Amino acid sequence: MSVHRGSQDQHLNIAHVQRLNPLNIPVELSLLIFSHYLEDDRPVLRRNHSPSIGNIISVCRKWRDICMASSKFWSRFEVDFSPGPGRDPYASGNIEILVTRWLSLSRNHRISVRLNYNPPRDTFQRRLDPCPARVIKLLIPHFIRCYELELSVPSACMTPLLELQQADTAPIGSFTSFNILKSMKLDMRGVWYTDRSFDILGMGVNWAQLVDLQLTLDDGVGRLLTLDECLRLLQEAPNLQRCSLNAACILEAKDDQEVLLPAVSDLHFTFQGERNVEAERNVVAFLSRVHAPSLKALHIEWLIPSAVDRDITTELAQWVPHHSRFLSFLRRIGKLLETLRISYLPLNEAQLIQCIAALPRVENLELRFSLGEESNDPVSEGFLRRLGEARDGLLPRLRSIKLQCYGKAVTLADLDQLIRQRTLKSVSVYMGTDVLITTNNSMAAKWKTRGTRVSLSSLTVL
Repeated sequence: MSVHRGSQDQHLNIAHVQRLNPLNIPVELSLLIFSHYLEDDRPVLRRNHSPSIGNIISVCRKWRDICMASSKFWSRFEVDFSPGPGRDPYASGNIEILVTRWLSLSRNHRISVRLNYNPPRDTFQRRLDPCPARVIKLLIPHFIRCYELELSVPSACMTPLLELQQADTAPIGSFTSFNILKSMKLDMRGVWYTDRSFDILGMGVNWAQLVDLQLTLDDGVGRLLTLDECLRLLQEAPNLQRCSLNAACILEAKDDQEVLLPAVSDLHFTFQGERNVEAERNVVAFLSRVHAPSLKALHIEWLIPSAVDRDITTELAQWVPHHSRFLSFLRRIGKLLETLRISYLPLNEAQLIQCIAALPRVENLELRFSLGEESNDPVSEGFLRRLGEARDGLLPRLRSIKLQCYGKAVTLADLDQLIRQRTLKSVSVYMGTDVLITTNNSMAAKWKTRGTRVSLSSLTVL
């Protein structure tokens, strides 16, 4: 009796172990487990490197077969063209083979693709890696099933797209067939320009279905979008939730027809290119036509080079006639705005205070101005004192502030008052002068006790 009972218990234990064996898990449950394991993990394809999905397919043949048959697991990937330590930066390795394999295993599943290539800048003998261009050529027939596409590569690597764009007839599956594209990012890195202009508006994208658009095109004549082209693009993309554009300050349209972006919550405009006499007017006229009632984050960058025969005082004077219209734009879009970033806009102290006062709901403020402009630094003593006076209601919700300026007017007393009057989480100041770098330990300890992270740094000119 006892012998029989013992053998029965042993049989049950063996059966129990077999049921717990991960190799015996049903296929449906295995797929669910693998999906959770890979959910937040976008495989990165590198030279001579195995991505993380290899951890699963190397366990056993069953798991390998399950993964190889599941197109979803191969539908998201990033390609990193960095060579890695001690490797030839121009050796293709197995990266093209990996991309071909991923595209094949993803079958007809929609795909999300990122390409990232930062070419070397530390030598005069650098060469452009031909591998990114070859990978883009591999991707072209699969653009028809891209729902996310991110190309962070120099424009010289986009030769296959340029050739296809200039061809008389485009093959089926080319960039004229972005049928399901929802998110697109093109960052041309600002190096290794191509001698041909890239027609972004001629890519055949259905702008109306995009929710995320980030364009950083080459800076140069004929390469940047004009403000007219930006308006036309935005008018065709009413469903955008996030948008970043860089543009030349050229505006031919004279009408004031509003461009409505009802869903956009994050806007980033970078104005650059060659200076023209109406740059300030054109930029403000462009902004005035943009209506974004749901906007929560706004970043405006002014990267227009100064004219040779004009100093910063002249630049500031050019802005004055258009400042009131710019304030009207801020008041209109500022009802829900929580984050404001302004970079190098030609503002004086009074104008900067007016801009801040127009946006009472802002919680995160970032201001970047010239590190070398001492006499016309808008981050002045008066600006800091106004910001530190809580009683006048200037930015009552402020939680973090980041400043870049010359910094001569930034004193410990004003900074301490700002921190004492506010419930700030972080304060960062980057200056062209080192006047604040030698803060005493007691002051730093007091700020830390208040729960405020303070970072002070300066530009050292040798």
